[in-house]
Amino acid sequence: MPKGVYIRTQETIEKNRRGHLGKFPSDDTRKKLSISHSGTRNGFYGKHHTEETKIKNREAHLGKTLSDETKRKIGLVFKGENSPNYGRHHSEETRNKISLAITGRHLSEEHKLKLKIIKTGNKLPIDAIARHKQAVSSQQYKDNMGKIKKQWWDNMSPLDKVEYLDRRRLSRLKPEIRKRRSELSKEMWSNPLKKSMIVKATMQASHARPNLAEAKLLNILEKNAPEYKYTGDGSMIIGGHCPDFTNINGQKKVILLHGIYWHLLRFNKKNPLYNKEMAEIKDIEHYKKFGFNTLIVWEDELINESKVIEIIKKFNESFIKG
Repeated sequence: MPKGVYIRTQETIEKNRRGHLGKFPSDDTRKKLSISHSGTRNGFYGKHHTEETKIKNREAHLGKTLSDETKRKIGLVFKGENSPNYGRHHSEETRNKISLAITGRHLSEEHKLKLKIIKTGNKLPIDAIARHKQAVSSQQYKDNMGKIKKQWWDNMSPLDKVEYLDRRRLSRLKPEIRKRRSELSKEMWSNPLKKSMIVKATMQASHARPNLAEAKLLNILEKNAPEYKYTGDGSMIIGGHCPDFTNINGQKKVILLHGIYWHLLRFNKKNPLYNKEMAEIKDIEHYKKFGFNTLIVWEDELINESKVIEIIKKFNESFIKG
């Protein structure tokens, strides 16, 4: 045997394993170990896995899932200041790329439900339960929802429980009361003045501000057409509709920014033939009734900024056609 080469027997390996059970290195020791294996000291420094090795690693991990406890521990390790992205922020360009990349993706009903539980602090919306129940079979519903609902209820504060029970009570009102409420609501929304007041109050109360796509278009307008002001915050209501940008130089012109999902994809579920042209006609006709000329910019068009600027300039040079 060459000098300095030792082969541990299984017995020795087992003794070493038992000797280290329950023992954990201190933070100082861990730091020293990390330093001793970082950079050029790392045995894999400057090396790269071959494509064959990558494929083998991927296949070896296919089908494996982490336990909830392991996921929780990993989450804690990368939480707060330990996160590699802590204190950093995506640039406006990166945010727009991410937004456009995920536009049109559809999540499963179960995935949507889990996201809602996380984002609302374990306050599970009633409508989410109903949609999830319709999306899966009765047996799957019992298996999946039993655990989720129990965890949700246990984590809910007493005040939230009271609020939830009140909502359930209202949802079980007599049919004639529900019908009367529905009639009153329809009557209120059919009044243009009341509708405009409600929309404006709602937008202002929610402190509406430009989203990422609107902010990008606002930046383009400020440089190339400063006569347009952002009014998507409810500061301008036209026939119960809130235009995103309005001309403040006396011309009755508005610019709308249409998101791919909200103005197209969600309508495709009911009508596969629904397209951009159909979506545009609806809004153009609405504002035309009040004497406004309308330009619609789609979210995916913002990728080509020069083209958007050209469209806006042509729109600015046009006059309202009666």
